[in-house]
Formats: sequence, C-alpha cells, structure tokens
Amino acid sequence: MSTNKLELPVVLLGIFALANRACSAEIIRQDAGSVTARSASPDNETLALIPKQIIDARREFKVEVLSFDTSRRYGSKFPYSDYVKLRVTNNSSVTLPYLTPLTKRYSHGNQIGWSRAPVIAVHDLRPGQSKTIDYYPHGHLSVVAVDKLTVEIEPAVDEEDIRFFRELQRPMEYGAPGSAELAPREDANVRGRR
Repeated sequence: MSTNKLELPVVLLGIFALANRACSAEIIRQDAGSVTARSASPDNETLALIPKQIIDARREFKVEVLSFDTSRRYGSKFPYSDYVKLRVTNNSSVTLPYLTPLTKRYSHGNQIGWSRAPVIAVHDLRPGQSKTIDYYPHGHLSVVAVDKLTVEIEPAVDEEDIRFFRELQRPMEYGAPGSAELAPREDANVRGRR
C-alpha cells in the first residue's frame, strides 16, 4: 500500500481516538464544591489524590472474611491461591480503584505465612457501599494445615513497601513502556512456607 493510501486511515484513526478520549471524560462535583475531570478509567480518579489521602481512605475500608477454604490449592500455576468469601465495605469519602489487602495464614495459633496479592478492584465501590466477592489470595501452603485465615487493610504503609500497593501507584507506571520494573511482582509479595 502506498503512503497516500495510508494517510486517510491514519487520520481517521486519530480522529476516532481523540473523540473516544473526549467522550470518556465526565465532570463530577466533589464535596468541597470544586470540579474535577474524571475519566471512565478508575485509575485517573486517584490522580487527584495524594498518597496520604489514599492511605487515609484505605484505613476506612473494612474487609470481613465470611468463609475460606485452604484445604486445596486454587489456580493452575504458581503461586497457587486459597479461596476466601470476602465482604468489602467502603467507609471512606472517596472511591479508590484498587485495594491491597494483607492475608495472613495461621496454624495452631502461629502465623505461618502472609501475602498482599492479588489486589482487589474496588472502583465500583462508592462511599458507604459494600460488596461480597470471591477472593483468591496467593500463597497457598500445601505442607501445613491452615486453620485460621485473616484479611486486613494495613493502617500504615512503609515507604519501601509502596511499590506493592497498586492504589498508591500512578496509572502510567502500569503498562507504560519500561514500566515492568515499576509494577510489583506478585510472587515477591508472598511470604510463608511452601
């Protein structure tokens, strides 16, 4: 195909992309009366929040384990997971795109492992809302019987651990060229006996 024949499809594609981007933004009113543009993407709403606001909002989220199954491994490849029926409640005044919970496993009263993976998508959980989800935390322990499993939201995030909390990452850090080293590796975020 000649260069002249390619120009029209490229121009049309560019116009389509701009129109799509313009239509996906909406204007929403915040509590303080200010106006902020919010994209259809949940990550862009967090751009307006500073890390301290996100950490404060995280503290207001509540998670409750309704039931769990650690008797077998879930998933088809390592790291394997356990199954948890989880209720997540947003008691904050904002909507976050993701929430990184801490899952701890116990055997006979002793903590034997923990994980922060995977994150939970909560972009659809507005302030005051709850939802029940099937959650599959990585770190299944097949060599030890787990008799207790807890899921919690850590009240504080250490500076060196921020890279493991997706809600504290800027959206461009995920999927951007050269961003592979910025995205947390889920297998590096699982601790316990195998």
